[in-house]
Amino acid sequence: MNFENCVSYTELHYMMDDQRKQFNAEDIERTFHSLSINLKKPIVGLLIGGGAMSLKGDKPSTKDVDLVVRNEEDFKDFLSCSKSAGFVEKSEVSHEYQKLNTTVLVNPSGFHIDLFVRNVCNRLVIHDGIMKRAQRFRAFGHLEILLMADEDLFLSKSVTERSRDLDDMYELYKKGLDEAIIMKEMRIQDGLSDTVWEAFLTMKLDELENRFTINVPWKRIVEERAVRILEDEQ
Repeated sequence: MNFENCVSYTELHYMMDDQRKQFNAEDIERTFHSLSINLKKPIVGLLIGGGAMSLKGDKPSTKDVDLVVRNEEDFKDFLSCSKSAGFVEKSEVSHEYQKLNTTVLVNPSGFHIDLFVRNVCNRLVIHDGIMKRAQRFRAFGHLEILLMADEDLFLSKSVTERSRDLDDMYELYKKGLDEAIIMKEMRIQDGLSDTVWEAFLTMKLDELENRFTINVPWKRIVEERAVRILEDEQ
């Protein structure tokens, strides 16, 4: 398995995590409104991570917003309107951070946007199925915001090392998840990247059960699939 990108993302993106400001749902909506003012054509943005959970009411605030657009044209248009709204592109990033294929945008209030094009952290590929499962939040002028489905959020948080992502997984699990969607999406992602998602998720489910004293009934299925995949690779 390739852990390199995941570890780099965790260490580099969050090394100053405790000192970052928190932004709530109102802050996020206000920011999207300011971004949309100078947008000349429609763009669909998929909000993932803590930003999506905040707008769903699953957590009170987040330290950054992770937004995915579908193609390079939308990326250029969003980048242009963000600069008109007072955001600047953070240019001084390490070589390791550059490999993550994200553009970091920051405004004077410290609001961070990590902008991705289809692929998140060189790991999670945003395909049509994920977009169709996403919940439409609202349109801010030409900027339409979708919120990633809980199952995809849960899966995406299984490949990070942050303690608070485990907390987020627990909140999502308590709401109720469709494990069939998670199982199917892991198969899709396995075929789109070099990540064995079942192995990552097995480890996270172990941590989840131990920390919160719960029993995830479908963990054994995930673990068995991980073992089979890893044995086939040998």
